[in-house]
Amino acid sequence: MQYDAFATVILLGLLVLFVRGPWKDMCTDYARQIIFQHRDAVFDMAVEGRLEFGSSTYRTIRAALERNIRFAHELSIARFVFFAAPLLRDRRRSQLEIAVSSIADEQLRAEVMEHVYRAQRALIIMMVVKSPLLMVVSIVVAIVSSVGKGLVGWRRKTLRSVAQAVQVEAEEKAFEHARYQQAA
Repeated sequence: MQYDAFATVILLGLLVLFVRGPWKDMCTDYARQIIFQHRDAVFDMAVEGRLEFGSSTYRTIRAALERNIRFAHELSIARFVFFAAPLLRDRRRSQLEIAVSSIADEQLRAEVMEHVYRAQRALIIMMVVKSPLLMVVSIVVAIVSSVGKGLVGWRRKTLRSVAQAVQVEAEEKAFEHARYQQAA
């Protein structure tokens, strides 16, 4: 009986070490890879001539996705709750959202928005799975929301709001870093 308790404590300790270390790094790396893929897809649109390389719209979208790649290392549920969640009430639009909405071609705008949404969704999923407790709660919420038809739209709208708050926080972090670089 004592050996079972000892083994349980050791296994729980190893699990905690795994979740606190390699698991978080794996989640971050996976999210960054997804964002890289969507940034490359937007780049391919520019190569095809659908977006203009020199345009401020393309540069803003690309820079925003690159900020998300850098910001992924810092994003956690704690950071979101303390810094980005208050932005949910603010309803401030990010530079990325403004740039995407300025694309005149409706089909191209929808395609770019889908890439941006999927990249931001990767960040949100990363943030959730980095926290074991939040992961369990999110699984329950996902199951409940998939059962209720009206909740599916609510889930997507909530994800977009959270993604917007994360994007604004990433932009503010980048601007803060740039100000620090200029002062140095």
